[in-house]
Amino acid sequence: MGTIVARHIRGTNAKSITLVGGTTLFPGIARVIEEVTGLPTQIAPSPLFVTPVGIAMHDQQGLQDY
Repeated sequence: MGTIVARHIRGTNAKSITLVGGTTLFPGIARVIEEVTGLPTQIAPSPLFVTPVGIAMHDQQGLQDY
């Protein structure tokens, strides 16, 4: 996982990483990502609900257009 993240952020000016989703359930994943990428890494509050909350927010924005 760490090498995948490192490859995707290579060439960017990322200063830190915030993890979301099911991968955050792996014990020590933030530490592993930080060790591989060299960037401060944290797990977002309520990381499992990012997708449904994002969908709900998008839906609310759509309703305002009508």
